[in-house]
Amino acid sequence: MSVPEELTEQAAAVARWMRGNGVGIAAPLQMEAITGGQSNLTYRLKADDGRAFVLRRPPLGQVLETAHSMTREWRFLSALHPTNVPVPQPIALCEDPSVIGAGFYVMEFVEGAVLHTAQDAAALDENARRAVTTDLAVALARLHTVDVAACGLSDIGRGEDYVARQLRRWQGQWDKTRSLANLEVAAIDEGHRVLSAAIPEQRSTSIVHGDYRLGNTVAGPDGSVKAILDWELATIGDPRADLGWLLLSWEEPGPERVSNPTGTAPSTLDGFGTRADFVTAYLDEGGRISADELGYFVAFAAWRWACISAGVYSRYRAGAMGQQSADLPAILRAVTEHAEYAVALLEKRASVTGSAARSASTS
Repeated sequence: MSVPEELTEQAAAVARWMRGNGVGIAAPLQMEAITGGQSNLTYRLKADDGRAFVLRRPPLGQVLETAHSMTREWRFLSALHPTNVPVPQPIALCEDPSVIGAGFYVMEFVEGAVLHTAQDAAALDENARRAVTTDLAVALARLHTVDVAACGLSDIGRGEDYVARQLRRWQGQWDKTRSLANLEVAAIDEGHRVLSAAIPEQRSTSIVHGDYRLGNTVAGPDGSVKAILDWELATIGDPRADLGWLLLSWEEPGPERVSNPTGTAPSTLDGFGTRADFVTAYLDEGGRISADELGYFVAFAAWRWACISAGVYSRYRAGAMGQQSADLPAILRAVTEHAEYAVALLEKRASVTGSAARSASTS
């Protein structure tokens, strides 16, 4: 397969920069896009001596400036690499946009399987699928128990009032996106209204990955989680948001499944545990969440997914995703379905809460 001339030129520029900044590599450096990411762009770098790296950079063209900080991702990787949270080794950070047109960072390439779809997960046997369910939960609980101050990340996010701040942030991003892409999805606005009126009290503060799911991890053949990837949405906040996000993506058979433009979820295959299995493993490792809170945070995740994916839709339409292609009608359909799913979950939760309150008042 031929490599676009632009990537060949960028590979040469990256190689020169790496050598000039103390990273010994064997030239020439080959550079190829890694498909699957829908926000920041990811490339595999292969040196002449066989060593492999990964380069991350912002999307091309017009982007929302608050959402694509390479330095922020780099700080999380650098802080977490010495801990028991599995992340790739950070190699080098470049904040000079003149090298390839934007800032970027380089990290190690971790061998293993990235499980975006059921087809990807078919490479693992049932025992490995069962193991990855537990290890994914354990890794998340360990992330949520990292001492934020001790690892030097206290200044990277406010921490308190996380959900309220996220609701303001993503509603603001949605307002910009719908203006850029001329979109209207009424359920996003309704979801924002209902979520804002029912925010659970934040009981703890931790590192929050922001996009924790199977497709952002590397699994070994035995089902171990070898690395957590894609830290662009990481911050300090409410750990329950990560759990809600993972459970949203953890599809199980039934009528409540919503569209997934990237294909059938890995968790639908035999061997993977249920959502309840994941929550149990998370709690066993020290995570904290109540049954009543789960519904809210899955709804919050679905609403946030709709806002983020609307931005992805807008970037594809604007040609900001490089050589990657996408089924735009499928993405737009999934945006609407996730927003409507969030509203439906919130209505169901309000109904259950109301019934419980009425029962208590008459007992």
